[in-house]
Amino acid sequence: MSQDRVDPDELQVHCLGSSADLGALRRSLEARGVVSRSRLTPAVRAVIADSTVPADHPTLITARDLGIDILDPAEAFVRLLSAPGRPKWTPPPQLPRSSMTIVMVLILIGVLALLGGIGLMIHSGPSEATNHETSRPINPP
Repeated sequence: MSQDRVDPDELQVHCLGSSADLGALRRSLEARGVVSRSRLTPAVRAVIADSTVPADHPTLITARDLGIDILDPAEAFVRLLSAPGRPKWTPPPQLPRSSMTIVMVLILIGVLALLGGIGLMIHSGPSEATNHETSRPINPP
C-alpha cells in the first residue's frame, strides 16, 4: 500500500460531474499544478460540481458539513485560473469555529434561561388546593 506524499501548500480539488466544461477545467487546473482527487479527502479545499449533480448528492452534503467550498465550473475558473502562475487558494472569510461554538452556547443558554423564566412565572402564581370529597358511609343502610 503506497502513501502519496502531499505538499500542504498544494491545492487539491474534487471534481464532481460529467460536463465537458468540467473536464476542460480539471485538465487546466492539473496543468497548473492543482491536484484533482477522485474522492473527498481531508486535504481537499474545494469541490467543483457542475449542473448535472443534484444538490442532495452525498458528496456535496459531506462537503457542506465539513465546510469545504462548493464551486460551479464558472466560479472555479474565475477563482482558480484567473491569476497568473500557480493557483493560490483563498478561502472566503468565515467565523472561526471556536467563535461559532461560543455563539451557539450563548444562544442555547439564553433560550434555556428564557424557558426557565417562563416556567417560573407559570408555576409561581397563587395555587389553590380544593378537595371535593363527599363523605359516604362504607356500608349503606
